[in-house]
Amino acid sequence: MKTLTFLQNLSTGISLVILSTGFLLIGILSYLNRPQANVASHSLDTSCCLVGSSVSLITGAAFLVAAWLYWNRYTRMQAA
Repeated sequence: MKTLTFLQNLSTGISLVILSTGFLLIGILSYLNRPQANVASHSLDTSCCLVGSSVSLITGAAFLVAAWLYWNRYTRMQAA
């Protein structure tokens, strides 16, 4: 039973880290590949891309914090 609990906790932590990595990469890539603003056109495309990449980076950071809190709580529960 302890092995099953350990595997569940391990898979949950790894899933949180993978989610945070994915969202952070999507945010970085969408920021790097944003369209360049022309003088003739408005920068609506650029601003939408910046908003999307910012939301993705914030979501990735939230998953990273959740993973850190999960691992911190799990090690405390294991030590007790």
